Amino acid sequence: MGYYVTSTLSNALLKADKLAEAHDRLCELNQHDEWKRGGDSNGNKWFSWMPHDYDKMMSTAKEILQTIGYDIYESDSGDIELLSYDDKHGCEDIFVWAISDLFEKDSYIEWRGEDGETWRWDFGGGAKMMESVGVQMWTKHSLYEPTDWEALRASWSV
Repeated sequence: MGYYVTSTLSNALLKADKLAEAHDRLCELNQHDEWKRGGDSNGNKWFSWMPHDYDKMMSTAKEILQTIGYDIYESDSGDIELLSYDDKHGCEDIFVWAISDLFEKDSYIEWRGEDGETWRWDFGGGAKMMESVGVQMWTKHSLYEPTDWEALRASWSV
C-alpha cells in the first residue's frame, strides 16, 4: 500500500438524507480506541491526522470527511460526493467503512499506493465495504504505427 495513497477513480455519493446518520456514526467512532492509529507515549490515542476531540468540534459528516483528507463536492440539494484523496494513509478507510452502507448503491473508490499496489472498495446501497486487491495487466501487444506514417515521415525530412 505504501505511506502515501491516492484515489484514482471514485463514484461515492452520499445523499443529503443520510448525512445526519453518517455524522452520528463518524462521531461514535471516536469511542473505539482499538481502531485508532495515532497516539502518544502516554497512551492517548486518536485517529491519524484528526483532532482527538473531532466528534465535539465538527458538526457535519462533510466536515469530518474533509478533515480526514477527502476532496468533496456538495450539490445544491445537499448530497455529497467523495471526489478524491491524495495524502498519507491514515484513517480514510475506517471512516468510509463506518458509513459505507449509507452511500448510494454501486459506490466505489479505486486506490493506488506509492509502492504501486492497487485496490478497490465497493460499497453502498445497504452493503458494507468490500475490498479487492488488483494488478493492472497489459494484454494486447502490437507494433504501434501512426495512422498516416508516410505523411509523418515526410514532415521529418523537411
